[in-house]
Amino acid sequence: MELDRLPEQPEHIGIVVADMEKARAEIRALYGPLPGLDFVYEFKPDTVWTDGVKLEGPAKLRLCMIQWINGMKMELMEPMFGGNWEHPKFLEAHGGGLHHVAYYTKEHFSAYRQLLLNQGARILFESETEDDRGYRRCCYLQCPESRFVVEIAEPPKPFPNQKI
Repeated sequence: MELDRLPEQPEHIGIVVADMEKARAEIRALYGPLPGLDFVYEFKPDTVWTDGVKLEGPAKLRLCMIQWINGMKMELMEPMFGGNWEHPKFLEAHGGGLHHVAYYTKEHFSAYRQLLLNQGARILFESETEDDRGYRRCCYLQCPESRFVVEIAEPPKPFPNQKI
C-alpha cells in the first residue's frame, strides 16, 4: 500500500533529556501532577539499528510517558547506552529538547516508513521489541531539509491468548 501523507493525529511528542529526575521535577512544577509522570521505565529493545547499521550488543533508554494536554502525550527520553543513542554522545550531537513527533499505526507501518524514505528522510533509529507486552516495531526518520524527526511505531501486538 502506498500512502501520500502521515496520519492526522500524532500519538505523542518526544523530548530528549539529560537527567530524567530533573526533567520530571520541571514538568511537575510547570503542569502539576500529570498522569504517568511518576512512572519511569527502562526500554531495552531486542534489535536496534542506528543510521542503518545493526547494533551489536544491548541498547537502553529510560522513558516516561505522560498524559499531557488534550489527549496528547509527552514522552521524556533519557538515552543510556547503545549505538548513536549513547549518553552523552547523543545529547552532544543533537542536544536535548523536542526530538520527535510520534505516530502510532496499527496498520501500514511499512507504508508510512516508505513514505518518509521516498521524501528523502534517513533512518536514525529502528528497533524491534518482543516482551511481555507483545511484539512491536518503531522507526525514527529525519527529513533532510527541516531535520524534522518522525517516529512511526506499532502498538504492541499481543501474543495469542494474551491480554494487555
